[in-house]
Amino acid sequence: MEKTKPNLPNRWLVFTVAVIGSICVAVSWMKVSGTMVFIKGEYGIDVTTAGMLMSITALANLLIALPGGSIVAKFGVRKVWLFGIVWCLAFNVLGFFAPDFTTLAITRFCEGISLGFVFIVAPVIITEAFPAEKRGLPMTLWSIWSTVGTLIVLNLCNFFTPQFGWRSNWLVAAAFLAVAFVLNFLFCRVQSDRDKSAKNAEVKRDHAPQQKKQGAWSECLKNPACVCICIVFFAAIFAFNVYTSYYPTFLQSTMGLPSAEANSVSTVHTYWMIFLCLTFGFALNKIKNMHHPKIFLVLTFFVVAGGTLMWNMPSIPLDIVAILLCGTGMQLIGPMAHNLVPDTVAPHAVPVGMGMLSFASGLGSMLGPVICGQVVDATGNWGLMAVPVGIVSLIGIAAAIVVLRKMYKGGTTQLTEGAPAIKEEGVTA
Repeated sequence: MEKTKPNLPNRWLVFTVAVIGSICVAVSWMKVSGTMVFIKGEYGIDVTTAGMLMSITALANLLIALPGGSIVAKFGVRKVWLFGIVWCLAFNVLGFFAPDFTTLAITRFCEGISLGFVFIVAPVIITEAFPAEKRGLPMTLWSIWSTVGTLIVLNLCNFFTPQFGWRSNWLVAAAFLAVAFVLNFLFCRVQSDRDKSAKNAEVKRDHAPQQKKQGAWSECLKNPACVCICIVFFAAIFAFNVYTSYYPTFLQSTMGLPSAEANSVSTVHTYWMIFLCLTFGFALNKIKNMHHPKIFLVLTFFVVAGGTLMWNMPSIPLDIVAILLCGTGMQLIGPMAHNLVPDTVAPHAVPVGMGMLSFASGLGSMLGPVICGQVVDATGNWGLMAVPVGIVSLIGIAAAIVVLRKMYKGGTTQLTEGAPAIKEEGVTA
């Protein structure tokens, strides 16, 4: 069958609408942060119970992560992406009418499924839209979607809650998602979906059996580089979530800082991380792909150094240095991991690889605070927080070394047959 050049939208247009969709899901995800005090008051619940509205979305994300990749591979990128947006929209509307806390929590769990699809599908869309040597910039820019969504929704909450009540933010999020759905319905198209449709049509016409490929799960799990990239991501998330969960309390307990000052020190990395996302992507596009595994290893060292030293520094300025080191590694390891996975497996296995990354992220987020919190509770020594963080981080370094050895040999990048996932002609310039 003669292969014709696909008529796909401009790659930056596809990227833009995918980012808009991601940000709108983040608006839905983080709206509870700006309304929690009002939810507590209406339902008469404590902080821990109200906090479940955030943690339950993380649980849903973790549960959808592994099957999510297979779902994308089976039904196609575009269908799952649009489903995720409209699913989130529907449960925002239902959440607006929730008569009790249990119903609201159920709608939040369902919103978390859409959050899980963002972590899987959006990187796949970017992977398909850009050739391997051009992926660094868009993948890095996309990585700030949750930060941008958080900034938007907290400001929206400040406006809408006093005027219309906390529930109005659920309808605001639904409106954002409706716009995102229309834009992505019109402009988000990827080559793999067209290839899948053409292949199905050919099989149906010729009554020929489809040629079997190696299973996506088998390919990802048997690929040491793919598995080790996920281990590095797990280690980075583990270290960083321990920091974000406990550092203000650590500063107040050990250095006697007031709450406001402790929070200020603990968030010093935020604007630095946004700056890195806006600049590092340009640099990454200038660096040859064969050097990316080296950068990945260096960033892992940053997370290890910052994530372990910050718990035993003698002064606030040194604490800030450690925080910035850890933040630098954490912010850039994410887009680097999503950029490297498509170069380790064949195109049909990329969604499963992204699902594995999402699962590693969710697992690190859940285990880090639980394990390290028990260390402090058992010993009363905040400095010992560095022990579990250090052990996990060293495992991350070992995994990053494996990634380097498997993907970079003799001055060339070693790619799985069929990777990178999308060739230059996949999307029009």
